[in-house]
Amino acid sequence: MTRRWFGTDGIRGPVGRLPMTPEFVLRLGQAAGKVLMASQAEIGSTRNGRKPVVLIGKDTRLSGYMLEAALEAGLSSMGVDVRLVGPLPTPGVAYLTRALRLDAGIVISASHNPFEDNGIKFFSGQGSKLSDAIEARIEAYLESDAMTGRIYGGDELLWIIVNHRARLQPVPGVVGTLMSNFALEQGFLKHGIAFERAKVGDRYVLERLQNRGWLLGGEGSGHLLALDLHSTGDGIISGLQVLAAVVDSGKQLAELCSDLSLMPQVLINVPKPEGFELQADQAFKAVCAAVDEELAGHGRSLVRPSGTEPVIRVMVEHPDYAKAQAYAEQIASSISPGGRLASAHQAG
Repeated sequence: MTRRWFGTDGIRGPVGRLPMTPEFVLRLGQAAGKVLMASQAEIGSTRNGRKPVVLIGKDTRLSGYMLEAALEAGLSSMGVDVRLVGPLPTPGVAYLTRALRLDAGIVISASHNPFEDNGIKFFSGQGSKLSDAIEARIEAYLESDAMTGRIYGGDELLWIIVNHRARLQPVPGVVGTLMSNFALEQGFLKHGIAFERAKVGDRYVLERLQNRGWLLGGEGSGHLLALDLHSTGDGIISGLQVLAAVVDSGKQLAELCSDLSLMPQVLINVPKPEGFELQADQAFKAVCAAVDEELAGHGRSLVRPSGTEPVIRVMVEHPDYAKAQAYAEQIASSISPGGRLASAHQAG
């Protein structure tokens, strides 16, 4: 069997290089956790479907503390309980795993390898090394997109919360920000829900909600407001609102967002030229007007000075990423002809 990461005794390598990096070990913990959740019987567990528990020990290498934290985070994120015993010989971890009737044991150690190395070994619930088949399944998850899933941004979570509320009671309007995705605005309007934009920052979203007498709003960063539940944004309340939508609908997040297709969003940061003023430069204003005319009904542009850096932020949204990029570069070039673009990225 050809395996990429597992050797004859776990996974080893120099710390700071794959696979012994915090990012990889976090992912390894998630992959192992996923296998544990799905196949407790196959790894010798006696917990009969209860939440898996894993014991982690390590040797005295300093890097073990870093890797232990990453491994614990990965396992915990998949619903696995973790018990840390600190420095302990490898046979001791195997013994405790079996004696305490746990689901698996893990040792962070590179054994006889040089001190700059470290490694990770797995034991089954019976205190024996994992089978090749189980290691292969862990590797399969490591290589698949089914693991770091995807991140749902504030625009998508707001979409879920508002649509859930709209099934229970009328939602007259929602407040986003100047950076809220254009698809979000279009989607709400199709549902007969008014959408207004405030300046970037949840304080401005709150002000607009209060002025309009509306309850729901937020920004792409994840600051969401439900004023019938709290006077400010609250992550726990926002999370519970999303979970309520999932439970009530019986659908997963991906399904609840299936009718919202965020537009590609290109952002370019242009170093502000000496003496340049957005409202006074006629050539710049002419370019923006021409771009907005072409975007009408299909996308939008936004140009604003940064509040934290000496740059001007140029953002363009369009269903076609290449066109969004071209329009953004066209505007950016009118600010600094032939000049350097500080950075550019895509969202959505």
